[in-house]
Parts: sequence; structure tokens; C-alpha cells
Amino acid sequence: MPVFRRTSARSIRNALYALALAAAPAQAQFLFVRLVPAPAVEANGSSTQVDVSLDGRSMVFASTAGNWFPGQLPGDGIIVADLLAQSFESASRNGAGVPLAGNSAGPVLSADARYVAFGTQANNLGVGIPTSGAQIVRKDRVSGQLSLVSASAAGTPAAGSASGQARYASISGDGRFVAFSSDAANLVAGDVPGTEDIFVKDLETGAIEAVSRDVNGSFTAAGVAFQTSHSISADGRWVLFQSSAGNLVAAMGGGVIQVYLRDRQAGSTELLSRSTAGAAANSQSDVGAISPGGRFVSFRSFATNLGGTAASSGVYLRDRIAGTTAPIPKPMVDGVAANSCRESDVSDAGTVILTCVFPSPLPDQVVLHVPGAAGTPFLVSSDANDVRGNALSGGSVAIDASGLSMVFESLATNLAATDANGESDVFVLIAPDVLERIFRDGFED
Repeated sequence: MPVFRRTSARSIRNALYALALAAAPAQAQFLFVRLVPAPAVEANGSSTQVDVSLDGRSMVFASTAGNWFPGQLPGDGIIVADLLAQSFESASRNGAGVPLAGNSAGPVLSADARYVAFGTQANNLGVGIPTSGAQIVRKDRVSGQLSLVSASAAGTPAAGSASGQARYASISGDGRFVAFSSDAANLVAGDVPGTEDIFVKDLETGAIEAVSRDVNGSFTAAGVAFQTSHSISADGRWVLFQSSAGNLVAAMGGGVIQVYLRDRQAGSTELLSRSTAGAAANSQSDVGAISPGGRFVSFRSFATNLGGTAASSGVYLRDRIAGTTAPIPKPMVDGVAANSCRESDVSDAGTVILTCVFPSPLPDQVVLHVPGAAGTPFLVSSDANDVRGNALSGGSVAIDASGLSMVFESLATNLAATDANGESDVFVLIAPDVLERIFRDGFED
């Protein structure tokens, strides 16, 4: 039976313990694990593009490895790790259980991991209508049903360019709403051909809407840059997107890529990449992530007027209730400060997991920011002795709603004692109370 290998029991500094674990019973350790198919068996391929369920108990990732579970077949490239069930399964199969015959990527999980949304170029979706090129689909892990997301209300699949037809899925907590990016002009009425927009599909009613609109509901005047895998709030109300359009918010933000928030309930659009005083970022801002509850937004920016200390890119934390924007300090590793930071994800506690780039020869590292904690951010991509990873970490990162379960990918070989597969692996840092059964027999000592 597949299990998860315990690589270390990691001590958490007092400040991190007090803040990040405020919602948890008193404890002094997190559990740090590398996902492997079975004891003494490493994945025989690369694993990337990670996400974690909002309850922190399941992970999903794209993998080229073919030994995650018995009977794994070509096309089983989207893997769900269920920590409670101590099992792996493929989400990239159609409703008949046949693996998808095409590349699948960018998976995201609903709150309880019942639903998995991802992009695929397979043409054997089994959704009752022929498809071609990249599409977004949603897998129901309970019923087995595969549903086409990137389709009009009438069910017509997206028809756009080869590179932008449908990509970058993000899913609501209940799995009902899936946001995605597409340059297809056949999804909603009035769309402009050739421009990339952000859409939200209602998988319950079949309705679809474009959310990358200005305050008056008009389409953007320029193509949307993209959205990320953490761009929709748990209730599906708020959706992040990035655009260089100048018509989204009056007299603010145009000319450079900015981060915006669409309130689907109020029908309003808000500029988020702005200072606490309200000034729009004076340089490119992108790669946003929204907390499940919608209060916090983390994003990358090259701006010099948001409170940062350098022109290189940094990650900022926007508190929508307090109306503040704060730079996340660039971490120090081995006495060297990071040059820049990029990918991030944010919890409902306001804790942020992010990837930072260091001067050569130091590789990229993953850190955790805990607002208000002395010494923040804290190194995550390290071994049991707090030695930083010896190769690139953080091509993708994710954190759950509580901030007590996080996942990242890494090429480092020193994070686990027996890492010899030479591939990118998936690592999980999790508080024991999140997974009370984890201590029984789900790990190899």
C-alpha cells in the first residue's frame, strides 16, 4: 500500500509557532515529508505544479512518473495524494476511467479535494462533444465524472489560439466555480477576438461569465496578462486577474500590468496593486494569489512606491479589510539576501509561502512569511538541520486555508535522506493536528 515517507520532524521557531499555529493545539513540531510511491521507492519521474486542498489533507501535482500506484497508465499525469487514505490516484481520466490521451497540467483542488480542475490537450474527454486543443476540465473524484469547463453556456468548447485557448485554472472551495484564462471569443456574447480574458464557469448551471471587466462591466481594452492557480476565493465571489488595460479603474493603473479584483456579487472591479495611501503601483505587478476567505492578497511587483526597498521584484501582502499593502521582507539564507521573490500563496491567517531568488550560486528557496513575527520570513526548503536546499526549490508553492499545511516542489537532493532519483519531488510541511491519523502507520521511519 502506498505510504508517505517521514524525512524529518522539524522544529518551528517560537515566533512562527505562536503565530502560524495560533489556531492549533500547543505543539513544537511540524512534520516534513517527501511524497514517494511506497517505502524505499522513489518516483521515477518529475513532479511539479503543486496545490493543496483548503483543509490541508490532500495534495495534487502534475507528474511524469509512472509508478505512483499499481496499474498506473500513460496519461495518468495528474496525481492526487490523499494523506488520510494514504493513497495516490489519477485525476486525469475521463468518466469511463480511461486515461486522457494528451498532456495535462496546472491542477488545482477544491476545499475537500473532491474536485480537481486542470488543463488538458487530450481529445478523449468523453464530455459528449468533440474538443480540440487546450481545454479546462473538472474531475469529480467521487462520481468519476469529467466535465468540460472551458465551454459556453450552450456547451460549445473554447476555440482560440494554440497558446491561449484555455489555461490557468483556479477553483472555488465547493468546486462549483472554476476560473480560467482564454482568448477564445465564442464563450460569451460581445467578446473581442484575440484578447485574453478571465472567465468563471458555473458547473452547476452551465453559465459562464467574463470577469476581467471594468467598473462599468465593459471588456478590457487590452489583453489580460494571466491569472494564477489561486485566483478565486473559496465562495467564488472574488476573482483576481492581471491586466495592462487602462480602462479598468478610473484614472488608475493603466499602462503597466496591475493586479485587479473582480467582485462577482457587486459587479465591481478594484485595483489591488496599490500602496496603503492608494497610489497605483508604478511598475509591473502580477502573480497574485487570494486567501480563501478573500481578505488577503499576495502579489509580485517591480514597483518602487509600495514600500519595498529595491527595484527588483518583491512579494507584497494586501489586507483588503485594513486597506494596507506591506512588502514581505526578502529573506537571508547563508548570510546572503535574496535578489527577488515571485510565486506565492496566502492563507486566511495572512501567512504567505513564497519563492525567492538568490545571487548565484545559491539556488531558489521557499520561505514562509508570518506577519509580525521577528525574523520572518522563515526558510522552508531546508533539511532537518535547517540547511538550505542544494538545488532549485519553489517552481510552484501552495498553502492551505489555516496556514498549517503547505506544499512545494524541489530539485534539491538534501531535503530527504534518501533522495536519489534526480527529479523534482513534492514536499509537504504540515502541522500534526491537521492530520491526526498521520502518526499511526502512514509513514516510514
